[in-house]
Formats: sequence, structure tokens, C-alpha cells
Amino acid sequence: MAGIVAGIVAGIVAGESVSSVPAGVVATLSISDGTALVAAGCTTGSAPVTVGDGTLEFGPLALTKMACEQPAMDVEAAVTAVLAGTTTVDIEADRLTITSTSPVDGAATGLQFAVATG
Repeated sequence: MAGIVAGIVAGIVAGESVSSVPAGVVATLSISDGTALVAAGCTTGSAPVTVGDGTLEFGPLALTKMACEQPAMDVEAAVTAVLAGTTTVDIEADRLTITSTSPVDGAATGLQFAVATG
């Protein structure tokens, strides 16, 4: 999984449902050499990441600080919630899904990306 470049967030997963990202909001993820570069919908930043067998373990995510319109802030909230701690990864064809499970209630949330690998 080295050199993953996960393009634009195509969907936000909550349980069994997937919602689309609002028009005009762009969130991306690029992983290379132990670093995740994130455009979270509103702000940008990075986090250390360890690639495992079917997992990604994200360290603290450092983001720039700014306020944006509500749709971008909603996407950012979803991105930052998923890209925290240990996540599971599923790659099917050109789609990467990163899923995080809440330690409180066991609820699964995730992000679906259109993928290009490098």
C-alpha cells in the first residue's frame, strides 16, 4: 500500500449508508513515506501515518485554522473523525474506503476515495 494517493473524497460513510460530498467542497488525502497530507474540506494539514496489513494508523492531525461555510465544515468534521487512530482500509478497483469505529458506541464511519496508486 506504499505510495497511495487517494484523490477526492467521493462519499462519507455512516453505518451502511453513504452520502455524497456537497458540491463545491473538496477533500483529499495523499499518503507517502509515513505522512498523510490532508485537505479536509476547509483546512489543510498533515499527520504521521503507519501503513499496516489492511490498516492505517494515524497520529495527531495538525490542520491550519480557519472558518468556512457550513458544508465544508461538515465534511471537515467527517474527515477528521475518520482520520484519527487506527482505521481499516479496503481497496476495490479504483475506490479506497477508510473506516473508523467509535470506541464509545461501536458505530462505523468512513470515507470513500477515488484512488490512484503510485
